Amino acid sequence: MRIREGSKLFALSAPPKASDGFARLVPYVERYLALVPNSGSYTVDDLYKPKDYDNLHPSSECLMCMRRLYFEKNPKYADQMVEKIDTELQVTFKIGHALHGMIQHWFENMTDIEGLPDLVENEAKVTDEALRVAGSIDSILKFPDVEEPVPIEIKTKTADLFKSLSAPDAAHRLQLGMYLMLTGLPYGILLYISKDRPHSFKEFVVEQMDMGPTLRRWQQVKDALDAGSPSLLPYECECDTSKFKSCPCRGFCRREGVIRGGGIPIWQPPTTM
Repeated sequence: MRIREGSKLFALSAPPKASDGFARLVPYVERYLALVPNSGSYTVDDLYKPKDYDNLHPSSECLMCMRRLYFEKNPKYADQMVEKIDTELQVTFKIGHALHGMIQHWFENMTDIEGLPDLVENEAKVTDEALRVAGSIDSILKFPDVEEPVPIEIKTKTADLFKSLSAPDAAHRLQLGMYLMLTGLPYGILLYISKDRPHSFKEFVVEQMDMGPTLRRWQQVKDALDAGSPSLLPYECECDTSKFKSCPCRGFCRREGVIRGGGIPIWQPPTTM
């Protein structure tokens, strides 16, 4: 169905123009749902994806502890990881995947309606072989009267976390910042949706930023991987903290000796005199 820009139905929910020059996504989403309350079927991607040991990924690794990142990227440690994904966490992941699929389907349908953003691509792959960085942008949209395409990252929150959300999470901001660096686009949008009723939206514009600190951390990890030892990587948590207790590397990151049966040496921080 194509709805003409000059029609009364089009004008009923026309999105306001942003005063700061940045595109705004939520008004277009609200307008689309008013025009197309039943947008049809869509596919949810819940397939298993094998671990990528070769590249660094902005989606989860911008703020990851460097020692954990070393172990995560070294397949020798795969069987030593202690990571339990229980039923509750699995359902949480599946809800997130379903919401991603739903919203990306909306973006596909928006292209058929005049005056709404056009979808450039869903799951747009971005890579930099020299930096050994690879990722996938949720969606890229071309907004009306906006010169450059705009990357969109979709994030979900529980009701309590969503209610208190006044700025984007640091990890999400860095993820989108890395995508902007890789694509050369000036800004993107982080779109948050509450997983609980009311299923409200919040959006935050993220402009290009200095990704040097993240790239330098990643370079230290790559150097350690090339050297075959994490001994020069700093410890970024204490043993009695929740961060340590939830880390899948906690069973061997700080322990002396050799992992039984694996023959993998374990490093301790150097002692100071």
